[in-house]
Amino acid sequence: GAVECLPAEGGVTTAAAVSLCGLFCTWDLPPGTPAGASPPPRVPASRAAHVASAAGTSLALDPASGAAAVGCRDGSVAIVSRVAKGAPEVRIPPPRAAAGRTGGCCVTSLAWSADGGGIAVGRRDGSAAVLVVRRDGAGAPVGASVGETAARHGAVAP
Repeated sequence: GAVECLPAEGGVTTAAAVSLCGLFCTWDLPPGTPAGASPPPRVPASRAAHVASAAGTSLALDPASGAAAVGCRDGSVAIVSRVAKGAPEVRIPPPRAAAGRTGGCCVTSLAWSADGGGIAVGRRDGSAAVLVVRRDGAGAPVGASVGETAARHGAVAP
């Protein structure tokens, strides 16, 4: 599982978490919420969803839209909209080279570009890729394609 926080306008902080059983939740924490408060304040989840059939292993929040990229144990990446509660997730399958393998293609790290146009993906097998994100007219992520990829010993074709 993984946890991520993103400061937002007006002092509100978005916190997100994904579990190994695929449960994804976000919370909008009001201004002045103390970090590490004991006991932590009870804030109801703003969004809860199950990331279809995959264990969540890493998480990154898009600074442009607040959408979440969830890296999964099977090597896929799910993009979940923060604002559109009924919106389906966008699923980017694992690379073809990982088909049939278990464990090695697990997504271990994710990072959005500052403008939200790309997601860097690192996998347990040492490979890396950049996903190019497509957006709708409102700016919500609607898809992604593999841009550049690299393996431990040099670049490989997408």
